[in-house]
Amino acid sequence: MIQSASEGERGSVTLVDFDWTLFDTTEFIVDLVEDISAVSGVDVGTVRTDLDHHHVDPVLGGYDLDAHARQYDLDPDMMWRRVDGLVRDKDYLYADSEEFIQELRGAGADPSILSFGEPRFQSTKIVPNLARLAGVAQAEQDKGRGLAFETVFEPKTLHIARRYPGRHGFLVDDKPGQNLSGGFVEVHFDVMSGLKSPKETETGFVVASLAQAAQVIKEHRRERS
Repeated sequence: MIQSASEGERGSVTLVDFDWTLFDTTEFIVDLVEDISAVSGVDVGTVRTDLDHHHVDPVLGGYDLDAHARQYDLDPDMMWRRVDGLVRDKDYLYADSEEFIQELRGAGADPSILSFGEPRFQSTKIVPNLARLAGVAQAEQDKGRGLAFETVFEPKTLHIARRYPGRHGFLVDDKPGQNLSGGFVEVHFDVMSGLKSPKETETGFVVASLAQAAQVIKEHRRERS
């Protein structure tokens, strides 16, 4: 699924992961498991284990909510509504996510979200947060003037190479070693690294905060301009 800026735009591309980068997926999963347990009557431990085994694809993974719901004789449509309610009723964004996205937008970096996973499940988590992340009214987001996003169900390096051939840019992601195409810089977001400043690597940078990620992107955009 794609909701993005004009295909004709050239120049630097700034892509930002969603899960565990902007969004506290660990807390969301805890709440999702507890909700499924409450509705189904299945104990939390079993629900958590089953969640890890319901994949859309045996290799790529991707959470299959429909299959998980059917396992407990739950109506999948009802469960989609409940997942949507979880995201809309509770703030799962990290404390600095909005500031990070809005700082990049203010600097002209025009960030967009690139999220891997089952498209409907990812979109259900992402869409309710777009206007807030961008710092715009929902009406502006609906008109395409807010934050763009893409959901993909293939390795991000393949998607980037095909969608942005010959382009350069950045991918901010909590997963390292994605073997990006030559023009893209990997900005590995690793809170546990405890770094006081960005650390340069063979493939890009490691950062311990989104503020450090913004610093890297803004500095290297200036160098290339």
